[in-house]
Amino acid sequence: SASRRYRSGGVFALAEGLGCDEGPENPAVFIHFTRDVDRCHVCALQEGGETIALGQWFEGEWCSIRMAFDWDLRVARIRLLHDKSSDMATAAKHEEVEVPFKSSTCDGCRYLMLFNQTCDFEAQYTDIIVA
Repeated sequence: SASRRYRSGGVFALAEGLGCDEGPENPAVFIHFTRDVDRCHVCALQEGGETIALGQWFEGEWCSIRMAFDWDLRVARIRLLHDKSSDMATAAKHEEVEVPFKSSTCDGCRYLMLFNQTCDFEAQYTDIIVA
Protein backbone atom coordinates (compact mmCIF):
# COMPACT_ATOMS: atom_id res chain seq x y z
CA SER A 1 0.00 0.00 0.00
CA ALA A 2 1.06 3.58 -0.56
CA SER A 3 2.70 5.14 2.46
CA ARG A 4 4.22 8.31 1.01
CA ARG A 5 1.98 11.37 0.62
CA TYR A 6 1.10 12.16 -3.01
CA ARG A 7 2.84 9.03 -4.31
CA SER A 8 2.19 9.07 -8.03
CA GLY A 9 0.45 6.39 -10.06
CA GLY A 10 -1.07 7.49 -13.36
CA VAL A 11 0.36 10.55 -15.12
CA PHE A 12 -1.07 12.91 -17.74
CA ALA A 13 1.37 15.48 -19.16
CA LEU A 14 1.34 18.01 -21.99
CA ALA A 15 4.90 18.91 -22.90
CA GLU A 16 7.14 20.60 -25.42
CA GLY A 17 9.46 17.56 -25.64
CA LEU A 18 9.52 13.86 -24.82
CA GLY A 19 12.52 13.74 -22.52
CA CYS A 20 14.92 10.86 -22.08
CA ASP A 21 14.06 8.57 -19.14
CA GLU A 22 13.41 11.57 -16.89
CA GLY A 23 9.86 12.44 -17.89
CA PRO A 24 8.55 15.12 -20.21
CA GLU A 25 10.72 18.07 -21.30
CA ASN A 26 9.33 21.54 -20.52
CA PRO A 27 5.82 20.41 -19.59
CA ALA A 28 3.01 22.94 -19.37
CA VAL A 29 1.05 20.57 -17.13
CA PHE A 30 2.00 17.42 -15.24
CA ILE A 31 -1.07 15.90 -13.58
CA HIS A 32 -0.86 12.73 -11.54
CA PHE A 33 -3.29 10.42 -9.81
CA THR A 34 -2.11 9.52 -6.33
CA ARG A 35 -3.12 7.15 -3.59
CA ASP A 36 -2.22 7.92 0.02
CA VAL A 37 -2.91 5.62 2.95
CA ASP A 38 -6.46 6.99 3.40
CA ARG A 39 -7.28 9.05 0.29
CA CYS A 40 -6.93 9.28 -3.46
CA HIS A 41 -6.04 12.63 -5.06
CA VAL A 42 -5.59 14.20 -8.46
CA CYS A 43 -2.64 16.60 -8.26
CA ALA A 44 -0.67 18.97 -10.44
CA LEU A 45 3.08 19.25 -10.09
CA GLN A 46 4.59 22.74 -10.16
CA GLU A 47 8.07 23.88 -11.08
CA GLY A 48 10.39 23.06 -8.19
CA GLY A 49 8.43 19.93 -7.27
CA GLU A 50 5.59 21.41 -5.19
CA THR A 51 2.29 19.56 -5.52
CA ILE A 52 -1.14 21.19 -5.76
CA ALA A 53 -4.14 18.96 -4.94
CA LEU A 54 -6.92 19.44 -7.51
CA GLY A 55 -9.41 17.19 -5.74
CA GLN A 56 -10.14 13.59 -4.83
CA TRP A 57 -10.84 10.62 -7.04
CA PHE A 58 -12.83 7.58 -5.99
CA GLU A 59 -12.14 3.92 -6.71
CA GLY A 60 -14.18 2.65 -9.66
CA GLU A 61 -15.47 6.10 -10.66
CA TRP A 62 -14.39 7.87 -13.84
CA CYS A 63 -13.41 11.51 -13.67
CA SER A 64 -12.75 14.24 -16.22
CA ILE A 65 -10.13 16.94 -16.12
CA ARG A 66 -10.97 20.18 -17.92
CA MET A 67 -8.15 22.62 -18.62
CA ALA A 68 -7.81 26.06 -20.17
CA PHE A 69 -4.39 27.58 -20.79
CA ASP A 70 -3.38 31.21 -20.40
CA TRP A 71 -0.09 31.40 -22.29
CA ASP A 72 0.48 35.05 -21.36
CA LEU A 73 0.23 34.35 -17.62
CA ARG A 74 1.72 30.84 -18.03
CA VAL A 75 -1.00 29.13 -16.01
CA ALA A 76 -3.51 26.35 -16.55
CA ARG A 77 -7.02 26.68 -15.11
CA ILE A 78 -8.15 23.20 -14.15
CA ARG A 79 -11.45 21.67 -13.04
CA LEU A 80 -11.80 18.10 -11.81
CA LEU A 81 -15.19 16.53 -12.53
CA HIS A 82 -16.56 13.14 -11.54
CA ASP A 83 -18.53 11.01 -14.00
CA LYS A 84 -21.81 12.16 -12.45
CA SER A 85 -20.96 15.84 -13.03
CA SER A 86 -19.44 15.98 -16.51
CA ASP A 87 -22.16 18.08 -18.13
CA MET A 88 -21.35 21.76 -18.73
CA ALA A 89 -23.90 23.19 -16.24
CA THR A 90 -22.58 21.09 -13.38
CA ALA A 91 -18.98 21.66 -14.47
CA ALA A 92 -19.39 25.41 -14.07
CA LYS A 93 -20.16 24.89 -10.36
CA HIS A 94 -16.91 23.03 -9.65
CA GLU A 95 -13.99 24.95 -8.25
CA GLU A 96 -11.38 25.99 -10.77
CA VAL A 97 -7.78 25.71 -9.63
CA GLU A 98 -5.16 27.95 -11.22
CA VAL A 99 -1.87 26.11 -11.58
CA PRO A 100 1.39 27.71 -12.78
CA PHE A 101 3.00 25.84 -15.66
CA LYS A 102 5.26 23.02 -14.52
CA SER A 103 8.02 24.53 -16.66
CA SER A 104 8.21 28.30 -16.98
CA THR A 105 10.13 27.87 -20.25
CA CYS A 106 7.38 25.85 -22.00
CA ASP A 107 6.54 27.54 -25.31
CA GLY A 108 4.02 25.00 -26.59
CA CYS A 109 2.68 21.47 -26.30
CA ARG A 110 3.83 19.03 -28.94
CA TYR A 111 3.38 15.84 -26.92
CA LEU A 112 0.67 14.26 -24.81
CA MET A 113 2.08 11.69 -22.42
CA LEU A 114 -0.04 9.12 -20.55
CA PHE A 115 1.77 6.63 -18.37
CA ASN A 116 1.68 4.79 -15.05
CA GLN A 117 4.57 5.08 -12.61
CA THR A 118 3.66 2.15 -10.38
CA CYS A 119 1.82 -1.13 -10.69
CA ASP A 120 0.06 -0.72 -7.30
CA PHE A 121 -2.70 1.11 -9.10
CA GLU A 122 -3.00 2.19 -12.71
CA ALA A 123 -4.92 4.95 -14.45
CA GLN A 124 -6.95 4.19 -17.56
CA TYR A 125 -7.84 6.78 -20.18
CA THR A 126 -10.74 6.63 -22.63
CA ASP A 127 -11.41 9.95 -24.37
CA ILE A 128 -9.04 12.83 -24.88
CA ILE A 129 -10.68 15.86 -26.46
CA VAL A 130 -8.66 18.87 -27.56
CA ALA A 131 -10.66 21.93 -28.52
